[in-house]
Amino acid sequence: MVDEARAKDAFFSKVPKPVRSVNQQVAAARRAGSGWVKDLIGTWPGDETEAELLAAFKEYNG
Repeated sequence: MVDEARAKDAFFSKVPKPVRSVNQQVAAARRAGSGWVKDLIGTWPGDETEAELLAAFKEYNG
């Protein structure tokens, strides 16, 4: 059941600000050296080799 907001619910009335902006995150990742895109967003789907993919399937299926 949903109730009307009360004074103690004010905490949820504002969206929190990020600790670092996206630009700051990208700049920090670039300073970290090569592979910064992978560090920032992780592995892109399809970057794995066929052997890695088959090993993951085998591990998942037991």
